[in-house]
Amino acid sequence: MFLFYPNPTVKAFCIFHYSSSDSSTRRFIASGLVRCLDSLRAEPYNPGLIWEIAFETLLRHVFLGKRKAKTMDVKQFILEFQHSEKIKSHLIISSTLLAHVEALKGEDRSGAEKVFKTYLQLLLTEIRIARNTVKSVNYHGAEKNLTESLRMLEMNDLVSSNLYISKALSYITTSCEAAMTSLQKHNLL
Repeated sequence: MFLFYPNPTVKAFCIFHYSSSDSSTRRFIASGLVRCLDSLRAEPYNPGLIWEIAFETLLRHVFLGKRKAKTMDVKQFILEFQHSEKIKSHLIISSTLLAHVEALKGEDRSGAEKVFKTYLQLLLTEIRIARNTVKSVNYHGAEKNLTESLRMLEMNDLVSSNLYISKALSYITTSCEAAMTSLQKHNLL
């Protein structure tokens, strides 16, 4: 019945209220809500996404049980690690390519900029695929910064474009590190 509430806050409260009388389940849900609030303070640019991710996590843990949720979490960590490593490599390559584009002159530079813009757009598509697969806020931040990098590139501000690529790399590295730490806890790395 609580799945039909449009507001994620109301959904989370209803899960808390209608869940079993088991105090450990209620404590788990309450701690999840606190983590959601902390996330909202840390990432103010898209709180709705954070609430939806937190809500899905709560549903998984409460209704699928700890054993299934643990297996799903490991699969998510593997996917996140895989996507993060691939995107991280492409962002490093992008930064290097941008330095080479900066060194070019005349027609060579305009052609290189066109190819580089296409490369960044393809990388942006890859980030969106990863964001939809993993549902991590870090991918949203990387997407936002790479979009801004493309905008700066359109304005011929290559220095700012490189800065935004670096910021996107920071988001992806954070995601990769979190997945790697979790996989190490499960003795998979």
